[in-house]
Parts: sequence; structure tokens; C-alpha cells
Amino acid sequence: ISIQGNTLLGLQPIEIAKLISVVFTQRPAVNGIDIITLLEMGTYPHQKESSSFQEKINKIIGELQLEHLLSKSIENLSDGEFQKVMIGRALVQETPVILLDEPTAFLDYVAKEEVMSLLRDIAHNSNKLVLFSSHDLTLVEKYADEKWILDSIS
Repeated sequence: ISIQGNTLLGLQPIEIAKLISVVFTQRPAVNGIDIITLLEMGTYPHQKESSSFQEKINKIIGELQLEHLLSKSIENLSDGEFQKVMIGRALVQETPVILLDEPTAFLDYVAKEEVMSLLRDIAHNSNKLVLFSSHDLTLVEKYADEKWILDSIS
């Protein structure tokens, strides 16, 4: 697999983290973290000191409409809210590829539509490749630009 001319095989994890951000299905086994701290986890500690870093965080908060969540800890977020914050964390990482594992699992219908619309907008407007796995073929058909259907994996 190559991304922007870089073959992933043989790259160090920190180099891969500059190319691919990942959003998992499951919540992390950590509580008591506020939204800003979770978003900041998408970058290296030294970048938080730059003057543009807070502007970047604020821009992502605005674009994803997360303002009303800022006073909450992650354990108090709904599944849909949490997923949007994790997508925000991936955006903070500033990679050309965002890889998501079942981004709409555990979400109600309205939240599924909102997350998928958000991902489509990111792919179309941010010059990023958004790859996601899903068992919900209705959502895939509605939102994905390209589809790969796997019958089985050997």
C-alpha cells in the first residue's frame, strides 16, 4: 500500500501517523477526558504550543458543530456525539487518509445520516481520502463514491 508515494511497509508508526488517521468503532477505555483534550490527542505535544494550533482546534469545533459539547466529558456523550468528536480528532491529525471502522455502528438513524453526510463532506471538500467499513449497504449506496463489497476473506 502506498500513500503519496510512501510505501507503508517499513515505515515507522510515527511516519504512518502522518499519513493515516484512524477512527475505531469502540470507545477508548478512558473516562474523565474533556472534548478539547480528546481533540488535542490528534496531534503531537509540541504542536499544541504553536499559535495556529488553537485556531485549528476552534475551526474544527465550528465545522463539526461541537460547541455545545465542550463542557462535557467523553463518557457523557451520546454515541453519535462521540463519533463526531473522534472524527474531529482525526481531522486535527491532518492526514491525507482517514480510515474508519464501522463509523455508524451503535448509532440511531438520524446520527447515522449525520455522520455519513459529514464524512462525505470531508472527502469532497478537504482533499482527503475517507475509507470506511460498513455492514449497512443502504448507507454505503447513499453516501460512498466508490464501493468494494467483500464476500469473504481468506
